Amino acid sequence: MVQPRDPFLHRLTHLRRELEKLSAEQVASRATVDLDQTRIGRLSRADALQAQAMSRAVAERRAQAI
Repeated sequence: MVQPRDPFLHRLTHLRRELEKLSAEQVASRATVDLDQTRIGRLSRADALQAQAMSRAVAERRAQAI
């Protein structure tokens, strides 16, 4: 009975490793956004905040999947 589960276990293990790898690669995109107005404009900051929020949401979905 154990053999039919092996392909599923292998696939789930592979998927988990892939999700963990992607999450580790995306750490920088979830970092705190620098709000220094002398360095970037308001729209650039808004874009950065939006990208950060999206990255955090993706990381949360990955964590739930794992």
